[in-house]
Parts: sequence; structure tokens; C-alpha cells
Amino acid sequence: MHVHLPPVAPGRPVVVLLHGCGQNAASFAAASGWMETADRLGFPLILPEQVDANNRGRCFQWFRPKDTARDSGEAASIAAMTRTAIERFDSDPGRVFILGLSAGGAMAAAMLATYP
Repeated sequence: MHVHLPPVAPGRPVVVLLHGCGQNAASFAAASGWMETADRLGFPLILPEQVDANNRGRCFQWFRPKDTARDSGEAASIAAMTRTAIERFDSDPGRVFILGLSAGGAMAAAMLATYP
């Protein structure tokens, strides 16, 4: 997990950003404008990153049931990162937002279904 952490006040939302296939988390966050937005609005940006060892194309595996089931695989990993960030940055657990591009977007949809 990568984190972009501008100065934040307690109770701020957390945004989880999932990159697309072939991308890395930090480059996607910067190119998409989310780092600048986090800086301007003062919220932590959580950047899970897929690695070649899990998927040669660096795609989140939204298409594998074992990676999208609650408390299993990549879904469980992303949820654990999010819970850790909420606790560590004293964020509001009722204001967690997740989005992504391409495979990251599909994984975001899986996360919304699995962890509403």
C-alpha cells in the first residue's frame, strides 16, 4: 500500500484509488489529478498497488471469485489497508470512497458490493 498524506485534520474522508492494468499506483494518482485534489482538500489517499507476482499485467483480479469475496484475497487486502488508514489517520469510517480505472474500476465495483 502506498499513501499520499497531505496535512489532514481528524475526521476527514479517506479515498482509495485503484490503478488500471500495467500502471503503478503513484503514477496513476498523480496523472489523474487525485494527489493534487487530496492536497487541496486535505484527505488521505490510499493507493493499493498490484504487483507482477500476483498478475503479470499488474491488473487487479476483479474476475476471480476468490479475490472478490468478502474477507478473501485481494478484496480482503484492500479492506485491511482501508481499515488501517482509517485508524492511523483518524478518518471518518462513514466517509470512505473508492474508485478506479479499468481493472481498478472493476475491482472498486467488487469492493462496493462486498464491503458496502
